[in-house]
Amino acid sequence: MLGLLKKVIGDPSQRQLKKNEKLVEEIEALAPEMKLKSDSELKQKTEEFKERYERGES
Repeated sequence: MLGLLKKVIGDPSQRQLKKNEKLVEEIEALAPEMKLKSDSELKQKTEEFKERYERGES
């Protein structure tokens, strides 16, 4: 019965895994750009992200 239910509505773990895979792909796409930045540029980015978060951006 549980197997049939998983087939119909899907396995919650698998759904979360697919969601995470998309996020990982987005993050990995940023890697080449971030590798080119100096330490000070990365520190500036951190401050930018903090400000954006404080303004309510997720």
